Amino acid sequence: MPRNPYIRDASREQDLIESLTAETIRAMGRDVYYIPRTLNTQDHIFGEDAGASFDAAYLIEMYHEGATSFGGEGDIIGKFGIDVKDRASFRVAIKTFTDLVTKRNGDVCRPNEGDLIYYPLSGTLFEITFVEHESPLYQLGRLYSWVLFVETFAYNNEDFTTGVCEIDECFEGLRKSCDSPADPNEPKTCIQINPEMDGAEMGDNVDIEEEAEDIIDFSDIDPFSEGDY
Repeated sequence: MPRNPYIRDASREQDLIESLTAETIRAMGRDVYYIPRTLNTQDHIFGEDAGASFDAAYLIEMYHEGATSFGGEGDIIGKFGIDVKDRASFRVAIKTFTDLVTKRNGDVCRPNEGDLIYYPLSGTLFEITFVEHESPLYQLGRLYSWVLFVETFAYNNEDFTTGVCEIDECFEGLRKSCDSPADPNEPKTCIQINPEMDGAEMGDNVDIEEEAEDIIDFSDIDPFSEGDY
């Protein structure tokens, strides 16, 4: 049975909900930096880009949906140090994103997986893992916001030239560990920690085996009898 012909989605009501959504996020949300990822040498087979860079940052308000804390597994102490596995979800109005990001960068029509969000209050850099575009589901026949699911960003030798000192200076020291050649087409060569070991054998297996032969003699029938067989 078709819908009632006298009840239809009105564009004025849709515009009202859109404005209320943006205003609510502006009032209850926080300022964050949205940082799009620039793909420079994308591998279309493996779907990755080892030479990705982040060249811009856009200040925008988003609403953090976690009222008490970040989600995820939190801070885990392992054998390689502290591993931060925070997760969160941010809601952003489509109208606000269009006005503050898309109109300044026409290549970014929506938040994309792999882009970053910098949360200044905690100093945390998050990576977008999924963008939910149907929450809530078509109120009055239209969508008004996106929900960005994020987790703590893991640095992988990317270039940061966003123009935000807090972000760029954080990774500047890590980038100094590699020499940048004069020719940009040449691969970057990492500085060796100990240049004297270049070309030398790194393992100590031979020395360890020689020491072990003097400690235990496996030719004995019973090495635990102390000679009383």
